[in-house]
Amino acid sequence: MPAVSSPALLTVKIGSALVIRYSGDPGSDLAPLTADFIRKMAFRGEKLIVLDMERARNFASAAINSLIRMLRAAQEEGGELALVNLPAGVMKILTMMDMIGKFTVYGSMEELKSTQERTAAGAEYLFNIAH
Repeated sequence: MPAVSSPALLTVKIGSALVIRYSGDPGSDLAPLTADFIRKMAFRGEKLIVLDMERARNFASAAINSLIRMLRAAQEEGGELALVNLPAGVMKILTMMDMIGKFTVYGSMEELKSTQERTAAGAEYLFNIAH
């Protein structure tokens, strides 16, 4: 399935993951990047949705509340919301709120790619054994 983009969001597929780049501007990102958007992507079959947080610097309470709503929306549709390139300040906030454990966190895009490659290789191996 091709990556799905909103006019203000850059998305890319890496394996089975839909990666959404957070630009770091809550004003432009939080308008299109909503729980409803995440719910639609999960409903369409995007079960692993990853937010690239590399540019997130000013992560205020509105952004945190939005992130929590997106997490719940993904889970309600049987999906997972993960984070990549999480800045230390955002990691600290989510840790203090006892929320960090609710996300899969990838340290870098390379780690995400490697994980996706291993997952695909494992699935292919299991398919070959079964047939």
